[in-house]
Amino acid sequence: MSDFSKYILMTDLDGTFLSRAVKPVPRNIEAVRRFVAGGGIFTFNTGRVHLNLRKTLGEPAALCNVPAVLSNGAYLYDFSKNKALEEEFMPADVARELLSLVVTDFPDVMIRASTPYSLRVTAVVGCLVEDVTIYDAGSIETLPIEKWRYDDLYKVVFRADHARLVTLRQVIAERFGDAVEQTTSSSDMLEAELPGGSKGSGLQKLRRYLDMPTRKIVACGDYENDLSMLSAADLSAAPQNALPIVKETADAVFCDCDGGVIADVIEAIEAGTLQRKRK
Repeated sequence: MSDFSKYILMTDLDGTFLSRAVKPVPRNIEAVRRFVAGGGIFTFNTGRVHLNLRKTLGEPAALCNVPAVLSNGAYLYDFSKNKALEEEFMPADVARELLSLVVTDFPDVMIRASTPYSLRVTAVVGCLVEDVTIYDAGSIETLPIEKWRYDDLYKVVFRADHARLVTLRQVIAERFGDAVEQTTSSSDMLEAELPGGSKGSGLQKLRRYLDMPTRKIVACGDYENDLSMLSAADLSAAPQNALPIVKETADAVFCDCDGGVIADVIEAIEAGTLQRKRK
């Protein structure tokens, strides 16, 4: 059995660990089990939250042997104990002002927010009808925006066509500046979170929590919100289906998400061929 005891491997989910059909790839599952059996530490670093992983993955603790980095770094979650760790929330006053702006000036944009206990929405309409299907039963909270709490938001996601989100992103940047971190996880999703919130800051949060300075962190992702994670990792990889800028940032590019890119990464670690790229 190969020795993976010097490594921590973290991966994005959608477009990376999962196939385009949003299903676990058996080759990845088998490789992760071998990686962990060889002393490796495996976890997820994803924009998703603990409430929408089980319907996709089954029991995440069967794969992750340390806490996962969730909601683009807003918190860690220990699935073995069903407990959130190191939580950070959007400032309540900023969240209130941001949502008021969107509701008033962009009424066509759909809004959903992640909290420790729920997916908070104003209504389950349009693309949100499909979004809510992956959440745990009883976790959807539907309220008029004026009745929302604003002090418990990990992040807010805006859904609309790409052109509309480009405009919204510019308006938010002009209005809020560094008070709101913005990123995208797909062409029709704009994510707003706490200042400095990112998968990269989440990686550092997990690094401090584990306190294993001799282990190298290997990260794999495909989209804009993965860039900070790839840059913060000791070694990085991307699937062939990743955005061009992500492939340029990563140390190596392997097969696409349907082919089992995480298995490719593990095989490269095993062979010693995953090396830091000169930049």
